[in-house]
Amino acid sequence: MERVYSAVFGEEAQKAAVQQDILVLHEEDFVRPLTPELLEQHNLHMQKLGDPSFIDDAPGQGERTKLSELGGAFKAGLRAFVLAYGAKAFTALLLASRKWGMNTHSLADALRLLAQADTLRFGGCVGVMVGSFHATEIILNYVRGNDPNSRLHKAIAGAVCGLSLFVDTPSRRPIISLYIFVRMLDIYVRHASESSEFLRAIEAKLPMQYATEICFALANGAIIYATAYNPTLLSKGYYNFILNAGRLTHHGVDYTLRRRLRGDIDPFTNQLATFTPCQPHFHRESCLAHIAKDWLKDGMLWSAKLYIPVHFTPLVLFKWRKLLDAPLSMTGRTIFATLRSCAFLSTYQAVVKLFLCTYRNTLQEDYAIGGFIAGVLSALSLFCEDPKRRTELMLYTAVRGLEVVWAYLKRKGVAQYLRLKHGDVFFFSLSMACILSSPPRHFKPTYLSLIRFMFGPSAI
Repeated sequence: MERVYSAVFGEEAQKAAVQQDILVLHEEDFVRPLTPELLEQHNLHMQKLGDPSFIDDAPGQGERTKLSELGGAFKAGLRAFVLAYGAKAFTALLLASRKWGMNTHSLADALRLLAQADTLRFGGCVGVMVGSFHATEIILNYVRGNDPNSRLHKAIAGAVCGLSLFVDTPSRRPIISLYIFVRMLDIYVRHASESSEFLRAIEAKLPMQYATEICFALANGAIIYATAYNPTLLSKGYYNFILNAGRLTHHGVDYTLRRRLRGDIDPFTNQLATFTPCQPHFHRESCLAHIAKDWLKDGMLWSAKLYIPVHFTPLVLFKWRKLLDAPLSMTGRTIFATLRSCAFLSTYQAVVKLFLCTYRNTLQEDYAIGGFIAGVLSALSLFCEDPKRRTELMLYTAVRGLEVVWAYLKRKGVAQYLRLKHGDVFFFSLSMACILSSPPRHFKPTYLSLIRFMFGPSAI
């Protein structure tokens, strides 16, 4: 009760005392005589307020950077190596554990996985990237003067740390480079109009509110074209993932959709293979019955296996305090988000199947452009998903779509004119320079937290 009384009734008395002190100080300042020292303080204060280039000598900012701080850069790189190596090794062990049998020497296999060059090179790539970034920034501050907020220093350090991609395996470099390049474009395109009136005028004439959905449609046009009619343009793992998501088989899709397009000859008639109906190889039921059943039942169940861990794992690991404070509210939100994601993926594959079945049974023919149109129309399913997750889905599919386009250009012989030796490392360095020199407000909270976790809080 004593605390309650002091909080309620003592508040006014404390306010009165503070106000009295302020009045006394104000009165003292008001009656102070005008002296040269007071004028000098006033002029200095006005200079700080009026001159944006005025830099106050904050504690530590005026001190010159010492090369002895390079030891901290080495420690940061070593920490990043341990984290990246541990994450890669844990993932490899987790995937390999599904293949180990009862008679397999699991311990020996685990030790071999931990000592694999692929795992060590990935950890070394991340470690060198973080360490070289901090080392370059320290050297620049030592040579050019200490300026922790210099975007030029961070851009140069980002470009240098991008060269660390040489440490990683050559087979993984294009994927990493393309992924980071798309992320960089996302950051710059979304905020480019802030500094350009010309770009703002262009945005006013374009449907920018649907830019995410449009990019998603174009990317998936390439992906579904490759899945339906040219699977060699996709990686084997991603192709199998799409087939599993649609409850399809390679033989069924190949026999139904690709035979005439490929020019297969019927061995019985010695002529071009006739048009193949959707049943029974593409699906067993009628088209409408299969799509309705797959959309409302099988598609939702398969999607739930994918999205329940995606949504509930962050809730348990990172939002457990909120979960304890409001268990019903947080659980309800997560369940609703999971249902929206399941509806998105189930609708996605249903739209693709519906268009493919409709056009080919109407025209009694298969055309490669049909796969592209089906992929474009699949973007309608994105409206089922939470708007906050649409950009992430678009960026993921954009990387896959660009992979398909690049593989297609290589097959047509066009890529040889665009090929640049170590171009993957060049674009990775360019992307890292742009990303690490961008202001914090341009990043999503998740990306900003991840970058600061790897590079340190002073990186951005």
